[in-house]
Amino acid sequence: MQAGLLGWLLKRLGEVRTVLLGLGSATIAGIAYGLVQQGWMMYAVIFANLLSFASGPALQGLISKNVDPREQGLVMGSLNGLSSLATIISPLIGTPILPAVSHLSKSDLRVGAPFYLIALLLAVALVLAIRFFRRLALSG
Repeated sequence: MQAGLLGWLLKRLGEVRTVLLGLGSATIAGIAYGLVQQGWMMYAVIFANLLSFASGPALQGLISKNVDPREQGLVMGSLNGLSSLATIISPLIGTPILPAVSHLSKSDLRVGAPFYLIALLLAVALVLAIRFFRRLALSG
């Protein structure tokens, strides 16, 4: 799926639009995950969130094309390092939120707090990406 759909998306939308649509899709999905009250709804959100998987590879492609070949290893290593750091920090932030909301009834919207936090962080990433790409377009 990723190989076929990702190539098609990149050809149709380009890397910048794919990154932005992927981040937007992931932001909306984060909110939707928080609002889910039935198990089957998770599958609907997962299906509707297909674009989010494309943002990472599209971003890596953009970076790879715009970095001097002698520095690509350093830049890609930094990107993977940031991803690893986020993997370590995420549970430290999310874990205390779960017990704070897990006792609430499933109809209480606060139960989705961990997902709302994810959506907020993704929204910040989306705004930063939009600003960066606009600045890049104006300078180039």
